[in-house]
Amino acid sequence: MRIAITTEITDDPEPTGCQYYASHLINELLKRDDLDITLIGSDRFRRELFPDNARIYIHKPLRIMNTAFFSALINPPRRLNEFDVIHCPVPIAPFFFKPKAKVVMSIHDLIPNLFPQYNTVRRNIYFKYLLKHRLKRVDKLISVSESTRQDLIRLFHIPPERITTVYEGVDAQFQPADKPKEEFILAVSTLEPRKNLKGIINSYIRLKQQYHISTKLLLVGRCGWYYHDILKVPAEYRDDIKFLGYVPRGRLVELYQTALFFVFPSFYEGFGLPVLEAMACGCPVVTSNQSSLPEVGGQACHYVDPYKPAEMDQAIHLLLMDEAYRADLAAKGLIQAQKFSWKRCAEETFAVYKSLC
Repeated sequence: MRIAITTEITDDPEPTGCQYYASHLINELLKRDDLDITLIGSDRFRRELFPDNARIYIHKPLRIMNTAFFSALINPPRRLNEFDVIHCPVPIAPFFFKPKAKVVMSIHDLIPNLFPQYNTVRRNIYFKYLLKHRLKRVDKLISVSESTRQDLIRLFHIPPERITTVYEGVDAQFQPADKPKEEFILAVSTLEPRKNLKGIINSYIRLKQQYHISTKLLLVGRCGWYYHDILKVPAEYRDDIKFLGYVPRGRLVELYQTALFFVFPSFYEGFGLPVLEAMACGCPVVTSNQSSLPEVGGQACHYVDPYKPAEMDQAIHLLLMDEAYRADLAAKGLIQAQKFSWKRCAEETFAVYKSLC
């Protein structure tokens, strides 16, 4: 089976969820001897992410206004008709026509359709007006959660049989360690309004005012869009609330392993990979009861309504005070995290390819 996988999403030197999905899935698929895989990369292809023997086809897209989007119309990659299946791991592609090959596309979320106020104008235009045309040219869709699958059916009227849910996995380096817990609460996400980071910060400040807690709040993640308000922490709390920016994976693992607990009250997630990473490291989790997050967390997380600040206050205070409850959540989280792996993700993705050939 000749498979082409587009890799532009992995070009970013500071990867986040979608980039990790693509690189881990590709590396697992490359281990199979029943697939003939070619990676279609741009001129910014990150060779170090993949094995030396991986077959690469480099094309140089036209970049107009700092985007390669228009190249999909004007200068798409050649050779596309040489393959049986072309997989686009994100809802973009370096081509806008329907090649002879079957096309598979992974959909991580439909946030611009559901929460346009949390996204840039360019993303909103693409998801609202252009994505529907691309979806018509896709033979099979992979959703990373059942929540996203239902959004596709509801918003784009995609026949359910065209969509397969394949959950993401967690890297093996995310595992517990025999290290003492430190006095900090951890939050990990790109700094943008959808992640409800202002909610975390405001809850922390209220608890500090009421109970005079000494535990720090560490926020990890690069700046996304509309992040300026998130950084506006009152001067008297800047020693307690720290923005660490983007951190390497090794350091991130250490933070999960040593945090008292992890807070992730996002308003909406297509999957919510940080929740899975935290559980795999034995870190207790407080997360949102919205969208896909209960699918990932199962019975192993403390859930809150992100639209009710009082619930956030109560949850954080409970985990700060109750060590036994933290230990119980950590133990349940380790069991829950074992249900997800990149190997399983690759096997189920391969089954999608096979169904088309």
